[in-house]
Amino acid sequence: MVPDDAKSGALVVSARTATGGADASTDVEVRRERRILLTTDKPLYQPGQTIHVRALAVKRPQNSPVAGEEAIFEVQDPKGNKVFR
Repeated sequence: MVPDDAKSGALVVSARTATGGADASTDVEVRRERRILLTTDKPLYQPGQTIHVRALAVKRPQNSPVAGEEAIFEVQDPKGNKVFR
């Protein structure tokens, strides 16, 4: 697990056994990403019906829930026109 305060930099791994040991070092990049899963209550809607959407947002790589952040949803028609925000 990557700690929340982890920064990019060098990663050093050490291994020791009864017969000896070894060290290895490599540069790593810690990326802060969000993933969002959207689900609806129906696979298909008719004009005029209300769309009910659930969202689950998680921080990567920990997969911990995102809380206290604003999310803006936009709905577009097949031509790319914004029909809802």
